[in-house]
Amino acid sequence: MLTFDSLFKYEKTIHNATIANEGKIFSSDVLITNGRIENIAPHISVKFAVEEINADGKYLLPADMVLFIE
Repeated sequence: MLTFDSLFKYEKTIHNATIANEGKIFSSDVLITNGRIENIAPHISVKFAVEEINADGKYLLPADMVLFIE
């Protein structure tokens, strides 16, 4: 069944990010659909993505994290 959301789904993929979350650090891809994280996996490929970001060498942190640098 076709819905408005399925016709106008906005997807963004972030590739090769170093993710720091819950005391773990690992490299992974992230699939974001309509502003929400849908999947985190080592290799994500999608048929269509509005935007693809290469985050090689960059960290991806949770939004509610507070970072203090001295």
